[in-house]
Amino acid sequence: MKQFDDNFGSWCEAKGLNYSRYCDDITVSGDSSLYSAYRKASRWLTGMGFEINERKTHFLSNANRQMVTGLTVNEKISIPSDYKRKVRQELYYAQKFGIENVIIHKGLADFIIGGKADIVKYKAYLLGKVNYILSIEPDNAYYVQARVFLNK
Repeated sequence: MKQFDDNFGSWCEAKGLNYSRYCDDITVSGDSSLYSAYRKASRWLTGMGFEINERKTHFLSNANRQMVTGLTVNEKISIPSDYKRKVRQELYYAQKFGIENVIIHKGLADFIIGGKADIVKYKAYLLGKVNYILSIEPDNAYYVQARVFLNK
């Protein structure tokens, strides 16, 4: 895909568009019409033997929530609020009722080994989610504090 990236990236740059690709997810953004970029990419990719997945093709304005590889990218890159809300809820229960009680009460089978709650594994699981959020939003005070709680 290097040749496509180089050629299409140069074409987009000349048109004042931003191009990025992560695996098979192509994103083009800019202030002008994106349909010409769609047609150009479609022709090139088809010529290379690829097929455009029309169900995954979207044209969004600034009024829409713009998602790219699971991140919201409208004004700045951020984690979707529904994901943060679910993690915050998990952390709240862990702090209020204790990690072992959460595992048992919720019946989290992935964290029950031999009938016993695997607190270390669940803390690592939560810490992974917290670190993911902080990798995008490093100044989020709530999750900075949550990391301190999970590292105890």
